[in-house]
Amino acid sequence: MSDWEKIRFLVAERFGVEEEEISEETDLIEDLGAESMDLYELAVALDIEFSLDPREDAIGGIRKAGDLLGYARGTEEEE
Repeated sequence: MSDWEKIRFLVAERFGVEEEEISEETDLIEDLGAESMDLYELAVALDIEFSLDPREDAIGGIRKAGDLLGYARGTEEEE
């Protein structure tokens, strides 16, 4: 399973949608109704899934599903 497939699975599971509905451009807040706690819990799930060191400061940069891929790879961009 690719990194993207893992992320789509985690997002779909959390928000009760089909994986096929999630693209890198899916806005977690606008499209799926995510709140800050949802984003935090997704980041924690990614930390576990990808054996990452928790980076609380990076959570604020997560808005779209594609941002989760950058977070998982440690390549999220500064805005």
